[in-house]
Amino acid sequence: MVVNWFRQFRHVKMSENTKENDPQPSRSLEADPDFRTRLASSSDVSEDKLVDGTLRIIAEGTAAATGDEFFRSLARCAAQALGARYAFVAETLSEMESRSLTFWDGSDFGEGFTYRFPGTPCQRVAAGHICVTSSGLPAKFPEDLWLQQIGAESYIGVPMRNAQGRTLGHLAVLHQEPMEPSEEDIAVLQIFAARGCAELERKQAHEKWSKAHEDLRRLNLETTALLNVNRAIGHHLNRDVLFGALADCLQTVVPTDRFGVVLPGAGGQLQGYMLTKRDVRSERLQSAIFYSKGTATQWVLQNRE
Repeated sequence: MVVNWFRQFRHVKMSENTKENDPQPSRSLEADPDFRTRLASSSDVSEDKLVDGTLRIIAEGTAAATGDEFFRSLARCAAQALGARYAFVAETLSEMESRSLTFWDGSDFGEGFTYRFPGTPCQRVAAGHICVTSSGLPAKFPEDLWLQQIGAESYIGVPMRNAQGRTLGHLAVLHQEPMEPSEEDIAVLQIFAARGCAELERKQAHEKWSKAHEDLRRLNLETTALLNVNRAIGHHLNRDVLFGALADCLQTVVPTDRFGVVLPGAGGQLQGYMLTKRDVRSERLQSAIFYSKGTATQWVLQNRE
C-alpha cells in the first residue's frame, strides 16, 4: 500500500507541475485507467525496495520536531535522498530576496545567508516553478559566485507553495557532479517541500502571534507608566521628590540600567535625578548638579524644536 501510494503520488504531482525543460509531462491516474491494476500486480522487487528506502528517508526528514530542528533535518534528508552534496531551505522575504533557514554542506550545517534572486538558479523557483540544471551550473549562472565557491555543478529547486498557491520559500539541492533526477526524485522533493511549507506557515504564524503579544505587553507597560506619572504629579509637589518619582514611573518602559530625569538649570548647569539600579527607589534621592557643556543633554537642548 505505501509503495503503491508513493508511485501514485509522484505521477499525480508530476502531472500537476512538470519540471522545467521536460517537454513531456507524466501521465496522470485519470489518463491511464489500468494504472492501479498494473501497480497492484507489479513484481519489481528491487524497485519496491528502492521506494521503501526512499520512504524511510522521507519519514525521517519530516518527523523531526518543529522549528530550526525540523528544517535542518529536512535539508539533510533531501540531500541524502538524491545523493547530493548540498541542500538548503529558504524563506522568501520579497519578490527579489530570500534568506536560508538551514544549509546542509554534506557533513554539517553551514551558516545561514541572505541573497537576492537575480542571477541565481533560485529566481524561477521563487516564482513557483520546479527548476533543474543537470550540469554546467556555474556557466549558466556566472553572476552567482557562491556556486563557484562551493563547486556546484548541478541544481534542483522546488517551490514551497501553500494551499492558496503562494510561494513561501523553496527547497534546493545541489551537487558537485551532474544530476539527472527521475520523476521519483522530483516527487520526493515535492513531498519535502510540502511538509516544509506547512512548517514555515506555522513558524510565520507563531512569529506574528509573538509580535502581537509583545506589542500588547509594551502597550500595557506604557499605559501603566502613564497612569503612575499622573499619580506622581498629583501626590508630589516638592520638585526634587516629584522628578525622582517620575523617574521611577518611567523605569519600566526604558530598558536601560541607568536612567533619570535631567533638567536645565541656571548658568549652563544641569540638575539630574539619576537611577543606577533598577530596584532603587528615587523619591528621596538628591539631585546632582553638573555642567551641560559637551554632554548629550546640551545637544538635545540646542536642537530641540
